[in-house]
Amino acid sequence: MKKIIFIEGLWGTGKSKICRHLKNKFGFFYIKEPKHIKEGLNNKKIEYITFWYLKKHIENFKDGLKLIKSGFNVVVERGPVSSIAFIKTGLKNKNSFKKDILYFEKLLKQCYNKPYVIYIEPIDINKISKSVKKRLYISNYATPSFLESLNKNFLEYLNKLSRKGLIKLIKFKSI
Repeated sequence: MKKIIFIEGLWGTGKSKICRHLKNKFGFFYIKEPKHIKEGLNNKKIEYITFWYLKKHIENFKDGLKLIKSGFNVVVERGPVSSIAFIKTGLKNKNSFKKDILYFEKLLKQCYNKPYVIYIEPIDINKISKSVKKRLYISNYATPSFLESLNKNFLEYLNKLSRKGLIKLIKFKSI
């Protein structure tokens, strides 16, 4: 049976490295994380960018489901869980995203073969904070308190999805 695996975690925890490893070593089809800067969205409001990411992550999830039906194992760098954790952490108007979050959960309920989600827990939030500060497009979110809150929201939502039987959750510490 073919698998879809999402690699989730804070910035700088090694998601891309794991995706490349699964692609190169085991032949997984690799769906890369969307990049808002490449799309020319860096001057848009954070709500707009976050909505764009959520839509793109849902599209990647749907593309991954099509690929496993075509016989591929698939690894996806970040999925809707990343957007949802960010929404819960960094945005005041969370209700405007409710419909899309429910749509994502509906897609999960329709999956015959539940997706795996590998969550990379950060060992050192301060180290990640220093790394994120160097990236101008996300430097506003580089504070240890924001990153700790984001990590907490990741874990809460992933555990909720796991308890509901919608995903198979694997957690391990970053390098």
